[in-house]
Amino acid sequence: MAAPTASLALTAEGTLVGTFHYIAPEQFDGKEADARSDIFALGAVLYEMATGRKAFEGKTPASVMAAILEREPQPITVSQPLAPPALDRLVKTCLAKDPEERWHTAHDLKLQLQGIAEADSQTGVHAAVTVGPSGARPRTTGAYVAWAAAALAIGALLLAVAYSRRELPQPTHEVRSSLLPPPNFSFAPYNFAVSPDGTRLAFAAVGPDGKDTLWVRALSASGAQQLNGTESAAFPFWSPDSRHIGFFAEGKLKTVDIAGGGIETLCDAPIGFGGTLNHSGTIVFAPFYTGPLYRLSRSGGVPTPVTRLARPGSGQGHHWPFFLPDGKHFLYFVDWSTAEDKQDDGIYVGSLDPGEPKLISRELSGTVVYASGNLLYVRDSSLMAQPFSVDRLETTGPPVPIAQQQLQKDMVHSQSGFSPSQNGVLIQMAAAYCRNAVFVSRERWQHACTYSRLHDSCESDWALSCGLN
Repeated sequence: MAAPTASLALTAEGTLVGTFHYIAPEQFDGKEADARSDIFALGAVLYEMATGRKAFEGKTPASVMAAILEREPQPITVSQPLAPPALDRLVKTCLAKDPEERWHTAHDLKLQLQGIAEADSQTGVHAAVTVGPSGARPRTTGAYVAWAAAALAIGALLLAVAYSRRELPQPTHEVRSSLLPPPNFSFAPYNFAVSPDGTRLAFAAVGPDGKDTLWVRALSASGAQQLNGTESAAFPFWSPDSRHIGFFAEGKLKTVDIAGGGIETLCDAPIGFGGTLNHSGTIVFAPFYTGPLYRLSRSGGVPTPVTRLARPGSGQGHHWPFFLPDGKHFLYFVDWSTAEDKQDDGIYVGSLDPGEPKLISRELSGTVVYASGNLLYVRDSSLMAQPFSVDRLETTGPPVPIAQQQLQKDMVHSQSGFSPSQNGVLIQMAAAYCRNAVFVSRERWQHACTYSRLHDSCESDWALSCGLN
């Protein structure tokens, strides 16, 4: 079954433009691109011209992204021993993970290339010969500088085109690969979360014994890791550094370190209704289906209320908190209000600081999260993206549907089946398929990239569909 795609204008805040192999690490982290991001792309082009292969390779877009974020390319001089070492250093600087460590302008690169050319002409090294990849004809080191300078000019042209393309919608294309659940397990509906860096998926899976456990899968890997000690896990949520997962199990709020596997039990949470964790280690969570949200340090302690009910004895419930980027404000859903409550149902922004919450919308309900400059939520079975200012704490434009799948809400928990990262990975569960169908999208709202079911039967097959320029 083909996975649907969606498209939004590229002028939206937080959009990502480019081909995976040439996208800078900071763009995958959701940061705004600048000249140094373009230097990274040019470095990837220079590397490819010098070696005949891409600097960062992978069989899927997710594995390419992982390579860009985590690995260093093989030095040029390994495959091209007679290439100028200075050229290798130049390209390596272009491809630095930290933008601050790269050349800051194309002019810097021009001066470096000129310096390499002058050094070659003075030492006579330009007459040295090297053999290019795949039987390419011999090439002198002076030629390396010549084509590098040409590539710089071509790169500048491509960058100009790229910037102009940011003003125009681009068509999406699909790339597919398969993703299977753990053997003999099925996915627990609504119980999944993609990591903030977009590289891992945490999910609860039901085994043959009917018990849920927590699993983590790198999107670039072929299998998932079961986390011991996570029986009955529900509603996982990630730390901002993508190293820890919070979850509810056995009437408790717990966390797990995915590297070390250590489980910490933090406090009571009889029926968890969502949690969120900020950079300073503060957790905001709903421990019960009625009552306010609470705050607690990830290191433990006594939880204290961070929201308050509209009146004593109210049956109102505050659910599904989600921290905004400042780590102080958070979205949450107010439910089950009555005519006696001064605070209506709807989506609010609360704060760790004292003060009244701010109403965002009475029309929205359930899970509402923030990613890539938008509020994401389900309305009329469609996943919507609505521009949102984190400075003014208000919507700044009309909502736009970004997925064609029919999505549903859990009527008991008022929860919707989707989860975004902060760099464009979106996971969805569609209502049109069987209970365990889960969709995963990789998109910057203009790049539709979806894990979707391949078959109408209730087998747990997923497929990856990614929009690439």
